[in-house]
Amino acid sequence: MGRIEETWEKYCKLMSKITPEPPLSNKEGRVVRLGKDWVALDITVFPYRFEKALRELAGEDTAADCMYRVGEEYGSEVINRYNKKVNDMELALKLTVASSNYFGWSVTDIEELGPQGAKAVFYNSYESRSYFANNKEKSIEPVCHFMAGVIAGIYAVYIGKPCECKETKCVAKGDEYCEFVATVI
Repeated sequence: MGRIEETWEKYCKLMSKITPEPPLSNKEGRVVRLGKDWVALDITVFPYRFEKALRELAGEDTAADCMYRVGEEYGSEVINRYNKKVNDMELALKLTVASSNYFGWSVTDIEELGPQGAKAVFYNSYESRSYFANNKEKSIEPVCHFMAGVIAGIYAVYIGKPCECKETKCVAKGDEYCEFVATVI
């Protein structure tokens, strides 16, 4: 057994003193899912504290725009990755939605899908959960900027046209679920 494995086992044994849950990482210290490297972060950190630091450095609008843009790029990347695997855009879209459920982002469904727009619903969005993990009061506006960007990126690739996405309902505001409407621009 190598030094990495010995170190990994030593600290996994230590963690077992506070939790019976198995580690997410393998003996190399990597979380590998779907052939990619991942990392698990506590929702008190991402995205809320990340966006909070952006607001303090660059202002409210710039922080929201930055989160949206990063999400947009990521959404495009995800649906393209799945489409390369299955070579079927309809199935790639369904896999993209399924991955939201699989990775704990939210329980997600597409309620409407057409050539000019789409509507998606997110139950237990991790962005809203992150907001509440750091705040006791409801937000006065939607907080899921990253997720709105993700949906814009996914839908733009799916439809083959530029689009934008707005969050029209948000759990952080007190709504029952987060709702996103994507439209072709």
